[in-house]
Amino acid sequence: MKRTIIHITFLLIILLIVSCERDIKNISLPDFEQKLVIHSFISPYDSVSLVRIASNQRIYGDLSINETPSVSNVTISNGEKEVILKEVLSGYIFTHMEMPVEEGKTYILTVTGENGLKAEASCRVPIRRDFYPEIDTIHELLEIPIEVLEIPEAGINQKMIRADVYLTDYPGENNYFRFASRYLVYDSTNLAPSSQEPYGDESEFISDSGKDGERFFFNTVSVPDPYQHDSAFLVIYILNTDKDYYTYHQSLDNYSDGESPFIEVSPVYTNIEGGLGIFASYVVDSVVVRIK
Repeated sequence: MKRTIIHITFLLIILLIVSCERDIKNISLPDFEQKLVIHSFISPYDSVSLVRIASNQRIYGDLSINETPSVSNVTISNGEKEVILKEVLSGYIFTHMEMPVEEGKTYILTVTGENGLKAEASCRVPIRRDFYPEIDTIHELLEIPIEVLEIPEAGINQKMIRADVYLTDYPGENNYFRFASRYLVYDSTNLAPSSQEPYGDESEFISDSGKDGERFFFNTVSVPDPYQHDSAFLVIYILNTDKDYYTYHQSLDNYSDGESPFIEVSPVYTNIEGGLGIFASYVVDSVVVRIK
């Protein structure tokens, strides 16, 4: 009797599930609108600039269709001169002998497709300012956990050198920064240095909001003490970027496609008219600190 009740209950559950299903018919999906997708960063410190071009892809309908941009022409102009970009395997390029990328100038990138698509974007290259970088180095002991060492010990103390980086903001204008660094160690047995790219402990992208004209903490990195090497250098890169460069990378950090029901959708920033993507610029300053 008990087994019969269980079977009846199970059948009722199945019937309830089936009765909740609905066949959706006559749904009209919106037409797919193809757009050019552009990705490019230009700087006076490069000899060649690259522009990557693709197409947005379908998110409904026949997803097996791979949309291609079918580019017919790519040009860049500084308002006085215009050059046509050359197609290469990774995208489209122009040399700075053809079109110099200069501080303070505005550049307009135009892409047209064989299917009538057109996208355009502009960016103004920042002017390199002196931000008077200062670096304070501190020797410290850092305990490395066993999951990093992958040895059956409770961790060991590693001698480290911490470098705290400070800048003085250029007053009267909005500034946007990106932080990067490299650690170079030299040995007499090797002609070329071995290179590492330590990451800063703070945000990689920052603005001078609320810091106009002030000296402020920029970032910090920690590198192993080079006692076993002949010499070592820490190179700090300070990228002064335009606002679009900063906003685009901030949107990548905050990106959410809405897969979680508890997170509001946060799209990636674009400054491309008639398309998607980013066209932005930056200038670079660097500081070299001899550690040993």
